[in-house]
Amino acid sequence: MSEAVLFIHSTGVGPFLWSGVPQSAVGEGRTMLFPANLGYAPNPEVPRGTKVSAEDEAAHLLGQIPADAEKVHVVAHSYG
Repeated sequence: MSEAVLFIHSTGVGPFLWSGVPQSAVGEGRTMLFPANLGYAPNPEVPRGTKVSAEDEAAHLLGQIPADAEKVHVVAHSYG
């Protein structure tokens, strides 16, 4: 079974928030995913005045999960 751990950062920072998390924290064999939220590098900026919904963010993050992942654990901070 393929398992992934999706780390979602809060606003005002980026995926680097999770840079110190060791593989041992999630268990061997689990893929650690550190995607950038919409508007955060390396993604394009969101133009000022554009409304981004929770659904937009969720769709973006779900798109970062490998197709072969059978189970996904979520770790999030603040807005994440």
